[in-house]
Amino acid sequence: MSGIYKTIRTVHGDTVDRLLWQELGRNDEEITDAFWRLNEQAAEQGPIFNSGVILHLPELPKEPEVTRIMSWD
Repeated sequence: MSGIYKTIRTVHGDTVDRLLWQELGRNDEEITDAFWRLNEQAAEQGPIFNSGVILHLPELPKEPEVTRIMSWD
């Protein structure tokens, strides 16, 4: 998970958690870490962004293939 999924511009009051949830539907540790790797300069803005900050959202990891094994097989 190292690519850029989307580039966005903040509105006043945006936070990382809200942006990740709104745009990607999750804000867990894995996706938050990927966000900070893509946007190291964003930490200088503080926890609440002003309007007009350009941010990159990370790609979501591909869902792992799950093989189901039935215990009676």
